[in-house]
Amino acid sequence: MRYIEGRDRHQRSFLPPALEDFVGAQAMVRVVDAFVGSLDMGGLGFRRSRPARTGRPGYDPRDLLALYLYGYANDVRSSRRLEQECRRNVEVMWLLHQLTPDFKTIADFRKDNGPAFVAACRAFVAFCLEHELVTTRSVVLDGSKFQAVASPKRILDRRRLEQEMARLDAEAAAYLAALDAADAAEEGAGEGAGGDAGEGAADPAAERARIEAALAALDKRRRRAADKHATVTASGADKTVETEPEATVMGKKAEPKRPAYNVQIVVDPRTSLIVHHAVTDHANDVNLLHAMASATKQDLGLDRMIVIADAGYSDGAEAAACEADGITPCVPPTRGSNSRGDFFDRARFTYDPSSDTYTCPNGRLLRRHHNDAKRSVVQYRAADKDCAACPLKPQCTNAQRRSIRRHLHDPALARMAARVAAYPGLMRLRRSRVEHPFGTIKRRMGGGRFLLKGLQKTGTETALAVTAYNLRRLTSIIGSQTLITKLAG
Repeated sequence: MRYIEGRDRHQRSFLPPALEDFVGAQAMVRVVDAFVGSLDMGGLGFRRSRPARTGRPGYDPRDLLALYLYGYANDVRSSRRLEQECRRNVEVMWLLHQLTPDFKTIADFRKDNGPAFVAACRAFVAFCLEHELVTTRSVVLDGSKFQAVASPKRILDRRRLEQEMARLDAEAAAYLAALDAADAAEEGAGEGAGGDAGEGAADPAAERARIEAALAALDKRRRRAADKHATVTASGADKTVETEPEATVMGKKAEPKRPAYNVQIVVDPRTSLIVHHAVTDHANDVNLLHAMASATKQDLGLDRMIVIADAGYSDGAEAAACEADGITPCVPPTRGSNSRGDFFDRARFTYDPSSDTYTCPNGRLLRRHHNDAKRSVVQYRAADKDCAACPLKPQCTNAQRRSIRRHLHDPALARMAARVAAYPGLMRLRRSRVEHPFGTIKRRMGGGRFLLKGLQKTGTETALAVTAYNLRRLTSIIGSQTLITKLAG
């Protein structure tokens, strides 16, 4: 019995096989080729979309865009690795017609065409809308942290730097005191030079040289710490990243903080296609609901839209802005209970919008006291005489009088709470739809780590990753042949 044997490597053939024969009819690379072939490269803003009349011919931007989309769809993002794939990957040979651009050409193409990559990503969404592959009026929004190209050791903390400078100053003061003592000892040794020196006595000159060297090292460290402190001060924040100033120090309370970016995606719940995305430097999602929802509404060409998100987006001002813009937010609101211990919760107090007052469980009024514009809340207080003689005061407050805080956009928060309560399956729908794209993209991006620096360049990477994900996702839904036919049409 013999093993299955392949062809002899040195056997010549009269008609060698074509590359077309090595690429399956359903291969993803054919979808990438069809998509790139359907794009208006000049209209999207790609450089050199038309060949120059003079000079050495350059590469067609379609070929380099196709190479990057194939790479991001198959966990290959580095320009050097893409250069290798051009020489050993049969599918890439087929896609690029056996062209072999060097890594510098590949890297420069990504560097020089950032906005065009984003435009290509939007072009695919427009294609889906045109062919009614995305017809939803409800979308799901979520954000996730992606690591920046910087080590946590490069985080500059203003408070820690100030502590380090104070410690270095104290060490320098101690050395200066030791230097004065060494000078005094050296003078004493000079006066008693005619006597016998004790065995093992320290050499004052050597001690002085040692202290001066230590002071010089401390001064160098002090100047370095001062430079870093000036960098943090110039940034206007308490923390900044030395080698990646546009990144933000992010992380949950129980997790170590790392330099990162906050990637936002908006997903069609029916198909799990990403219809809009953005890369931000916001450490949380609180102030991003309206911006992301309104941009998605514009991209989809809708007059009204529903957006579903988690409690991280709960903000009264954002909810009110969405409603004013024809967007219905469905977000679990997070509000304080306005109670301590076993005291009455705010829910026990009735608000009257006509008089702008609260009524307590004993029938007394709490009137508007002052506005806190910074926190967007209004404080209501009861009269001292009402609380002093109230029999329910031990159950209400241990202060002189009871007060309640109300958000300026409390009606919008209340309406969101009612929607979520009426449809409890919304949060389950959110998890099942938006977590899948993030998981897929992070797996293909080295666990969620960028290769490029800065908001614009990380936006370029995200656009490539989102486009590659959408191509794969739609291929799995309608099939490669159907998608290629629609792209060709």
